[in-house]
Order: sequence, then structure tokens, then C-alpha cells
Amino acid sequence: MENVEDANIMKLINALVYGYGGRECALANAIAESPLINKLFTLRDFHINNSEVIDMKNKNYKEQAKFITECGINLVIICDEKALCDGITDIFNRNNIAVIGINKTFSQLESSKSFSKKFMDKYGINNTKTLTDKSEVYPQMIKDNGLCKGKDCQYIVNTPTEKCSAIDKLKPKNHLIEEYLEGKKIYVVTYLTGDTFTNFLPVEIINNGNTAICPANLNANQRLKLNVYLCKLEYGLKLEDANFNGFITSELVWAYDGWCVVEYNISLAKLTAETLLTHIKSDIMDTLLTGSTPQYKEETSATQILKASQEQINKEIIIPENKDIKKYYDSVRFVNNTIISTGNSLMKLSTNSKNPIDDLQAYCSGIQIKD
Repeated sequence: MENVEDANIMKLINALVYGYGGRECALANAIAESPLINKLFTLRDFHINNSEVIDMKNKNYKEQAKFITECGINLVIICDEKALCDGITDIFNRNNIAVIGINKTFSQLESSKSFSKKFMDKYGINNTKTLTDKSEVYPQMIKDNGLCKGKDCQYIVNTPTEKCSAIDKLKPKNHLIEEYLEGKKIYVVTYLTGDTFTNFLPVEIINNGNTAICPANLNANQRLKLNVYLCKLEYGLKLEDANFNGFITSELVWAYDGWCVVEYNISLAKLTAETLLTHIKSDIMDTLLTGSTPQYKEETSATQILKASQEQINKEIIIPENKDIKKYYDSVRFVNNTIISTGNSLMKLSTNSKNPIDDLQAYCSGIQIKD
């Protein structure tokens, strides 16, 4: 990013969090607490005090850049993967807007599995083995070779029949077949700003991907191997002249006595943002502007997805009061301070405590969705 250094010397910043989901809600909440922020802008209502919602859905990226400038916004934090893959960072930079978001070239770490595998192989980074259509080693993971958003573009299969069905659901000429690895799964966020690499604490994904906990419970060997992996990632990005300010999230599985990369996300992935941002004690803007290592709270943080059934969409949600539970809104809308569900994944609930998962499960038992 060309102008973050300029933003760093400002006393007050007008920032836009670019995206619509739970992680953007978590990031916007954390940024709103920073003393550096003069005004916070979002693309949807996250129910954050002193924030302003702006609508840019019907504008192309060049029109958005003009509108952002007219609004007096001087820093944009982009979490939307499609926009990043479209090159929004490059477009905004050319219009003199300071951006935190990966550039179009390195967005291919997520949007092109072929690009990411070539990068990992070049720098000796362990990654899942690619299989052929004729491979009979199961289970297998069938993926779309392009930008993958949601479970509808990747399938775990255990038989040839399931495999054929999954390939038919994807673009047959653009699918990728990999081994499916069982084991401890973690997400590690690497933030690059200038020549500085900042690695956040690893977040462990459990309960079939519906719960995350930070810091991940790693033994000494796992911590050592994680540091080795992160050094390889940093070395590769430096040699490839990675010239952007933004996030890369590594999805790692413990296999073959080491960490194996399943895939990269070019932003804050899945439950990572909500869990990390609940756990960070220091000003997140300090890290975003300077690359400083964040300080963390002493307690453990956990996040759990709250879902609604198809029959409960467009119904009112009754949530009990609890100041220790942070709510990060996903598929909801607000009507006179009443929360209405609009989709399956309603919100992410996060907390800090000695037993955060137990606390979240107990809290969720008191949430009601009116019929």
C-alpha cells in the first residue's frame, strides 16, 4: 500500500471496513475502539455506535474510489475476497486511497490453487498432495481450482460415485483433487506491511468447523514446526517481491509429523477474525499501520457460529443480555433495534474466559428465534 505511512502520522483517521459478514463486523468493532479513528464507515449496519453505513453496491470499483474520496475516507480495509481478486487494491491505490488488502497478483494464492501450489513447491512448503482423476486413495477433497467461497465448491468424497457426483457439481475442466487430511487444524494470520511480517497467534478450529479457540493448544514440536513454516512463507514472499499491505491466512493441518498447508485465504478467514480480535488487548490500528506485534489478553478466546434453520429465516431473534459475550453479526438485519434473521449463519459469538466454549454453549441455550 502506497499511503499507509501517510495515514500513520495522522492523528485521526476516517476508515472504511469493506465487506458484509461476521469478520467485517468483528474488525469494525475492534477498529471503532481505536483512539486513532475519527469516523468509521461500513457497507452494512453492524449496530456499531458512531459508525456510518454507505451503499456502494451499484458502483464499479472506479466509481467506488471516487465516492470514497468524496466521503473523506482516507483508509480502506478490504476483507472481500472477490474484490481483492478483481484487483480493487490496485485500483484504489491508483486513485490515491490508502488500502489494507492484498494486491491482484498475490490474490492468486487463494483464487488459483495452481498458483499457490507452485509457490509452495518452490519454497519447500508442505501442502496437500494432488491426486489424479483415476486415484483410488480415499478420502479425497474435490475443489474448484478458482476462488472458493463456501462449501458448495469443495467436497469430501469416500467413493468413486461420490467423486463423480462432486466433479459434476463443479466446473469439470477446472477441478482439483487432493488428499483429505485428518488432524489438528489451525489458522494462522500473517499480516504484511512494508517489509514487516506480523504473525498472529494460531487459532484452532474444532467441532466440525463451527467453533474456534485461541491460542491453539500446540505442543513444543508443533510450535517449532509452525515457526519453520512461517519462516518459509516469509522468505518466499520476500523473494517474490510481495508489495502489498494486507493479510494472508494459512489453513494448516498437522500431518506427517509437520504442518501441511490445505489452502490460503487472502483475508481474515472463517472464524479467525472473530476469535483473534476478541483476544487482542492492544490497539488493532497500531498493528495495521505499523506492523507492531499485538498484545493479547490472558484468558482464552473462543468463537461459535450461531445458525438458524431455513424455517427461521426472517424471524425475530431474542438474545439474552451478557456483557461478556461479543456478538458479530452475519446474516441479520435490524428493525428498531430488533434483530431479524436473513440467512443460515446469523452471527458469531465470542468471549474470553477460562472455559469459553462451555460459556458460549450455555449462552446459546438461552437464545430464541420466534416462530
